[in-house]
Amino acid sequence: METLAFYLSPLGLALTFVWNFAVLSSVQVTVRLLRLYSVRAMLLGAALLTVGTLPVTALYLALASLTYDEAVAQRLLAVQPAAWQAYIVQNRLRWLPVAMLLMAGLGFLVARQVLRFKRLRGAIVAALGVGILSAPWAALLVLPAP
Repeated sequence: METLAFYLSPLGLALTFVWNFAVLSSVQVTVRLLRLYSVRAMLLGAALLTVGTLPVTALYLALASLTYDEAVAQRLLAVQPAAWQAYIVQNRLRWLPVAMLLMAGLGFLVARQVLRFKRLRGAIVAALGVGILSAPWAALLVLPAP
């Protein structure tokens, strides 16, 4: 729950928004060139991605909790805290592709509807970039308290 609380905090939301703005800007410049760059469209797209990140992160953490074994975690924590942290990160990495896929779908919608990508190929490339870069990576860093 600590991880989701971080994403819902003002700092977490601000950092997610700034990150999503940077992701969309990099995708825009990479795929469509600088001459079509619009700060307003980037701000709107980043806001939509930030709002979309919250349910994706909640689902991602719920899926990760399905494969989390509390008994194993407690044994690892008793032996070595670093092993416990590695267990949590490994468990969350297992489910990260699901979150990436969901963020890619949202990225595709933002590319087509907000950024007005006309070519399907460009929207797919943008979606892949958004899916990889806007996945809930901070969930690998913000771990629950032991």
